[in-house]
Amino acid sequence: MINENALRDVLVNLAEINRNQYVLLVDLGCEIAALKQTIRALDPTFSETFERRKKEATQATTQSKDSSLARFDRLIQQMRDGLVS
Repeated sequence: MINENALRDVLVNLAEINRNQYVLLVDLGCEIAALKQTIRALDPTFSETFERRKKEATQATTQSKDSSLARFDRLIQQMRDGLVS
């Protein structure tokens, strides 16, 4: 039978993996949004427009992303401290 400390370690590791996947997913979403806008515009200066729109999309999601990451960090810390059951 698995003990409580081992279970906590597994949950912490899974939460950290989930957090990292969330970061990658948000970044991918920003790049896709920028790419869609660039393609729609058929802009001849593709790389400049893509980088500008990627920056705009990233800025638009930064607050939400930071808030979600803070929640992940708090949950991970609570699990490490044994405060989450």
